[in-house]
Amino acid sequence: MSASWKGGFDSSKSKNVTPSDKKKNAYVLTKAQEALLQKAQKLPAQGIEFEIPVLFDSNRSSITATYYHSVRSKDADRPKEARMGGPFISSWLSPGDKLTLGIIGIELFAMKSLSTAISLIGAEVDREIAKKASDATILKLASMANGKPSKIISSTSDFVRNPYVASATLIRSKGKCAMPGCCRELFLKDNEQPYLEVHHVVPLSEDGEDTLGNSVALCPSCHRELHLGKNRCELRNKLLKL
Repeated sequence: MSASWKGGFDSSKSKNVTPSDKKKNAYVLTKAQEALLQKAQKLPAQGIEFEIPVLFDSNRSSITATYYHSVRSKDADRPKEARMGGPFISSWLSPGDKLTLGIIGIELFAMKSLSTAISLIGAEVDREIAKKASDATILKLASMANGKPSKIISSTSDFVRNPYVASATLIRSKGKCAMPGCCRELFLKDNEQPYLEVHHVVPLSEDGEDTLGNSVALCPSCHRELHLGKNRCELRNKLLKL
């Protein structure tokens, strides 16, 4: 790895998945992709499985793969091919997919072509790597951070929320978290009011309404758990019954 982190992969190589790859359940690697596997300290061995972190796939965080050299008959006048097998090709890749293998240090990553153009050194890839990489890779990359971050100009879309609904939700809460059973102590703001956050029980992104009937005031912990916790569906049902 270079002395200063510049973002994205150290190196990456791509290839389109062919119908033959899929039919044989054997993805044929390019020489450049095989070189990445060797840098990742993967040795060709039939039947030996390993996990590869998968980027930009909401259905999985990693995929099981094998790496081996094809077996040729003694009479075959062709060199052995470097291949990847297992669920990597049998259940994940499809003909026409553009597969990119990337490496950071000795950790290998895989990603399929994306619906939107994303640079392999872009911030989007770095955010995905930060979610999927091993602890060792993350700690190493973080230790290389120095100086001030760069800036980008972006354009985003968001819902225009009714400020009166938000304010009324906080007034109605009377300084208490709406989640049943919550007993967390709230800190006070400069105006001596307890800090609560307004939450839409049915999210606006799911066609929820920006109304008092669909808004509650929550402590920061309950609010984050409703968005990110593994029990968020159960917690939402509790709020729907209020």
